[in-house]
Amino acid sequence: MLVMPSTVLIIGDSAEARKVISGIIESTNIFQKKLYCADGRRALHWLRDHAIDMVCCNLHEQNRDALDVLVHEMQGETEWVDLPVVFFAQPEDRDLLIEGLETGASEGLLIDADSAEIAAKIRWHLKNRERIQALHQAQNRLARMAICDGLTGLFNRAYFDATIEQETARSLRSKKPLSLLFIDLDFFKKINDTYGHQAGDRVLEKVALVLQEQSRNSDTVCRYGGEEFAII
Repeated sequence: MLVMPSTVLIIGDSAEARKVISGIIESTNIFQKKLYCADGRRALHWLRDHAIDMVCCNLHEQNRDALDVLVHEMQGETEWVDLPVVFFAQPEDRDLLIEGLETGASEGLLIDADSAEIAAKIRWHLKNRERIQALHQAQNRLARMAICDGLTGLFNRAYFDATIEQETARSLRSKKPLSLLFIDLDFFKKINDTYGHQAGDRVLEKVALVLQEQSRNSDTVCRYGGEEFAII
């Protein structure tokens, strides 16, 4: 059973090594797409250019250092830090798997391990990555809620206060001018009183959209409060 439409990157320093790992992966019936490369350096290019859900590597004495470097590089990148890396090794290289786990690999498996065990562990790592990503998304939503206005989606007053302080200090240091624009909607109370608060909310949303569309990427557009807006 597929966890999700998944892509695996298989790293092996020989065609035979890649074929062996590919056969193991194929037997799990998990991944919809398999990509191949010969070493960690090429793997980094694949990771930058493709949406990859797991990296599986053939591990032996001759390539252990290169794979250690790959794992270290991945741990230093935010988008790869939770990407599972699975090392496969021959039974005589069991000690290398232990060292690989200590280096930061997610899993170490013997090539002759039971296919059901391999499939179960791969599924667990994919599900765990899904959980981690869901947690990150929830954290990002909460962080955005803390700095954004719930109605208009613009930055809120708290974010404005923090930003204007930072930008004022930056302006003083650099001796460059800082522009601050305040916008207040005249007679907005009449709209609420005459047409209701839902109509007033729609007006605020429309004004916010216009301000966003007409401002520059370098501008910070905020809802200052009520019918007041500010652009830094």
